[in-house]
Amino acid sequence: MPKPSKKIVRRFRCEAAKLLLAALTGSVSACQSTAYVAEKLPAELIAPPPIHKDEIDLSRLTGPPARNDVIQPGDLLEVSITTGIEDHAAPLWPVRVSKTGMVVVPIVGQVPVGGLSFTDAEQRIRDASIGRQKYVAPNISVSLKQRRTNVVTVVGAVNNPGAYELPVAGSDLLAAIVAAEGLGEDAGTLIEVVHPPVGPRLGSGEDHGGQREAQLASYAASWQDNSQSSRSRIDITDDNLASSIHNRLHDGSVVEVLPRPRRVIKVIGLVNKPDEFEIPIDQEVRLLDALAMSGGRKMEIADRVKIIRAIPGTGEFVTIGASVRRAKQDSQANLVLSSNDVVSVEETPVTFAVQTIRSFVRFGFSSAVPGF
Repeated sequence: MPKPSKKIVRRFRCEAAKLLLAALTGSVSACQSTAYVAEKLPAELIAPPPIHKDEIDLSRLTGPPARNDVIQPGDLLEVSITTGIEDHAAPLWPVRVSKTGMVVVPIVGQVPVGGLSFTDAEQRIRDASIGRQKYVAPNISVSLKQRRTNVVTVVGAVNNPGAYELPVAGSDLLAAIVAAEGLGEDAGTLIEVVHPPVGPRLGSGEDHGGQREAQLASYAASWQDNSQSSRSRIDITDDNLASSIHNRLHDGSVVEVLPRPRRVIKVIGLVNKPDEFEIPIDQEVRLLDALAMSGGRKMEIADRVKIIRAIPGTGEFVTIGASVRRAKQDSQANLVLSSNDVVSVEETPVTFAVQTIRSFVRFGFSSAVPGF
């Protein structure tokens, strides 16, 4: 390539000086208008703050209030009947409450006790024994030997994933996560719950030759069949979640705490190392941070930046205009970036002229013009 003449060099220097002066005084207009500026974003476009694990309110995961003073299906009870004429201690009969709330009391037969307090259950059995002419004036004692439990599996971003037995009255998402020793460091705010198909279940303590294990295995095999199992996705940050029926778990339910999605930004344009960068967990990244990650700008005069940002829940995008100079002076202009933002340090007439001159003239110019 022939060496440019002195006349051409002087012309480029003159035009570059004009452009530089215009840029420094703010008189150069943008090549393309933008919908928003960094300092005046509407609320729906502001990047959400990072969620710290310790700030997640797990109390939202409690289920509907459950009574512990009533008899539940699956509970194992002990029943004794005395008449006052025994010459030895009355036997304690273990009886399991069926899924329909029935117990089978020796001699007396079936008696519905589900949902009753223990005092009311004693009276119900007494009335049945007298009404069926099995006893004349018996004294009935009903006590709890073992609460029925639900086996719930907890997986995903928790500290100790596994299968846990939870009392039926306390089988909710909060109890499941506490049993798994809390949320892991990478836990997000979304929880997916899979409930087994509705059907007869075996209470805690009933083995029946491995039937309980076989039953839970059949539940697991049917999770993929949406006609038999049910799935729900829950956001811990939902204000309407506390004590929701959706928090209630069943025997065989699976709880998966989803990890936080990977948050990335992409920096392109007039930077030294254009690339994709990951936003650290629990931290925010601002415009100037992103430029530092990308090795800085290729030239200090490159001031105009555009951020392409997705509008949440729409699949559409907007362009946000920003200035490096203003970002250094005003924290609001130093925009907090959102996941999947694309940050572009823009080419302008000034930067184009400078790069052209640099490619044309390799001597004497950078020292003459500040900021090169």
